Amino acid sequence: MAILEDKEEYDKQLKKLASMFVDNFNRYADAENSEIFPAIIDLNVKNSESISKLNQKAIKGGVGTILMIPQQKPIYNKLHLAYNLTKEKQIDLMVAVEAIHEGKLTDIHILVDKGAKAIFLNSDEDMNLIKRVFQYAEMLKVPIFINANNKSLLGDGQMNESKKAYSLGLEGIPNYVESVEVAKILEFAKNFDAKIFELHENFRSSRKVIEASSKIMPIADKKLLANTVYEGLFELIKCTDEKRESECVVDKVKELLNLGLHPEIEGKITLNKMAVLARNKYVFKNLEKILDEEKIPFYYKMTPGAIKFETDIMRIFDMKLRIKINPMDILHKLQVDQLETNIADTSIIKKIDILIDELTEDGENFKKVISELKNYLMEENFEDDLKKMIIDDIDELLEHWVKYAITNERKSLKQFRNYMALGKTATLHDEQGITLSTVHTMKGQEYDIVFIIGADDGTFPDYRAIKKGGIELEQEKNNLYVAFTRAKRFLYVSYPQMRMMPWGDYKSRNISRFLKDFDEFDKHNNSTK
Repeated sequence: MAILEDKEEYDKQLKKLASMFVDNFNRYADAENSEIFPAIIDLNVKNSESISKLNQKAIKGGVGTILMIPQQKPIYNKLHLAYNLTKEKQIDLMVAVEAIHEGKLTDIHILVDKGAKAIFLNSDEDMNLIKRVFQYAEMLKVPIFINANNKSLLGDGQMNESKKAYSLGLEGIPNYVESVEVAKILEFAKNFDAKIFELHENFRSSRKVIEASSKIMPIADKKLLANTVYEGLFELIKCTDEKRESECVVDKVKELLNLGLHPEIEGKITLNKMAVLARNKYVFKNLEKILDEEKIPFYYKMTPGAIKFETDIMRIFDMKLRIKINPMDILHKLQVDQLETNIADTSIIKKIDILIDELTEDGENFKKVISELKNYLMEENFEDDLKKMIIDDIDELLEHWVKYAITNERKSLKQFRNYMALGKTATLHDEQGITLSTVHTMKGQEYDIVFIIGADDGTFPDYRAIKKGGIELEQEKNNLYVAFTRAKRFLYVSYPQMRMMPWGDYKSRNISRFLKDFDEFDKHNNSTK
């Protein structure tokens, strides 16, 4: 290798060299006094994209060898594509064949003859079929990759089986779900004199996210942290008010987009890899406004249909409206009778009954009646948090009515209810951009980058849970844990020191009681001067 004395020529050649590895690569590094490692081998790739895109991502991520694992069905067609691609000599792409599909053996022998390099197997398949798969592997001299999990034992478990899960009324995941499967496979391996390699690395969540989550609820498996591959990021952020909190989120979103690439996030950082979570839907109001102003696309992840009111008072009003439209609605009559027991002041129920009776069938006086209800409830001696939630519920109902009324000359209460049920009065967004979602809607979903906003006491946990305590408060803690674990790599949690009430007053807020022990609290202060 020639030594370049000219600094300009050295930089020129280095840039040229860097551009050879990745198209449009705008950063390069001087490797002097650095170590060069061989390309990474990834033995667990579940492909959901085209083979060519997978190839490009592998190169950018420094991966030189890939074993592609089937997800749903035998990948007959992908075998052909995969081995045509390897002719380009960009990466060594291998394919594993699914051994058992829908309770039957697949054509393992034929697929291995066509070039499959391994066999993939779920451990909870029929024992006799597993035995035959081992026989095929021994005969064909190919390795078996086994996913050790038992779906029947897993059930609908949401967290590890424990006293905590029991106290919350949640189905737990037994600690033996994985271990019994591993023991079974070890017996098979011993019988066939197979060599065993255990893969324990955790690629799902970063170390920082797991550490933060474990402060909410301690993790049962201490090996989870030890086997974590990615470092990740966690920040706890204090903001002056809701507006500043929303600005902070948007600023961080822009910063991440400008970063473009990060070694711990696969591919380019995009809005589709980000989500903002909150305890209830009304927390998003300021953020939605700022996202619109900054022309940053977003969409709400929610179940379409009628409004899901947050307060018992507005649930009662909604049910009584349904009963007015359909007097034979026995189900809602029973439900409203039960809900009314939660309202200590019976005069409120009487006022709702009077206003429901005043509503005309054509809805001509709907806005007037709702405005009267709002003014009446504003005068009630509710706690500030409850009063704010009631006003937010009423304002949302009015927004739906306005959208309905604009598009319909001939109006009726029945048609309005039908429109809401069909989602016709909701604001629809294309599912592109950053995701906004309540925690309840996000169960089972994951994003590389997650923001949790509104982590103040009274909002998360909800003020009603604080008042009731006990299992209600424990459930809120579990909800926060679920929110934390939606993040795969980066997690940002924020709260405002003040909230504006609908009547114009500011109310001071404290950090969520579930977050008071976090050491990171004082490190990220985004309060305005």
